[in-house]
Amino acid sequence: MPLWINDPAALSAHLQDPPAWVGLDTEFIRERTYYPQLALVQLCIDGDIALIDPTRADVAALLVPMLTDPGVVKIMHSSSEDLQAFKAGCNAVPTPVFDTQVAAALCGLGAGLSYLKLVEQLCGITLEKGETRSDWLQRPLSESQRHYAADDVRYLLPIFDVLNAKLDELARRPWLDAECQRAPPAAAEEAIDA
Repeated sequence: MPLWINDPAALSAHLQDPPAWVGLDTEFIRERTYYPQLALVQLCIDGDIALIDPTRADVAALLVPMLTDPGVVKIMHSSSEDLQAFKAGCNAVPTPVFDTQVAAALCGLGAGLSYLKLVEQLCGITLEKGETRSDWLQRPLSESQRHYAADDVRYLLPIFDVLNAKLDELARRPWLDAECQRAPPAAAEEAIDA
């Protein structure tokens, strides 16, 4: 069961030892708003999953040092909307990012692969996607929502390991780095323009 964090002290304790790699995702609401409203942040550090409630400003602010730490690589899938949600909800854009969707395309696995398809292809696991249109601002989250949210980061590190090795084998890691360096500034601009 993932750890639920909605308290600044608990989040500070959870983030006190910055990891080299973190699986990162968000849930947000975009209906009837000009910008995505950040509703949930999912973190996977060394296989431990935390679901963080960023709706409190003091909690969201504590995420900023980890989001902007150049020594912590944020492993994300199809990160553009998540980056916009972080800009709107935390006033920070995660960097550096390793985008598994971009990496999969550069490895020849297919362009625009969904997380569901990538998990199935690389991990042999079929994920449930029943909570895609869920109300992520409701509290408490249902058990089904928590399970869905945890799955969104549970497989990012194993996927990263496979894709990172393949990129090195193909000598395409610089291509991914260049693409992922362009994404955060673009997301920040889109969030401002929205």
